[in-house]
Amino acid sequence: MQNTTEQVDTLKEKLVITMEHVGVEKEKTDALILVVNREAAEAAKEEEATKEIEDATNIVKNAADQAMANATKELEAAVPAMLRAEAAVDCLSVAMI
Repeated sequence: MQNTTEQVDTLKEKLVITMEHVGVEKEKTDALILVVNREAAEAAKEEEATKEIEDATNIVKNAADQAMANATKELEAAVPAMLRAEAAVDCLSVAMI
């Protein structure tokens, strides 16, 4: 019986020490959770800012794409007129001037 009591007492002492370690580790874990939550909030803000920049960039890109399409259409329309003018100039001679 004495041996059992000693074993129980030893286990109680070990339990107290273990619970102290658990308390310390819990505090560390709680601190880490706070850091992770703070960093997650910052990342969410950065993600939102990035999304806003991406949206603004897409608006500018779409406007540039439209301007390019318009310029291409105008160029396609101007090329035949330029070729006709070039042909007209080529048929001129110095004597005609």
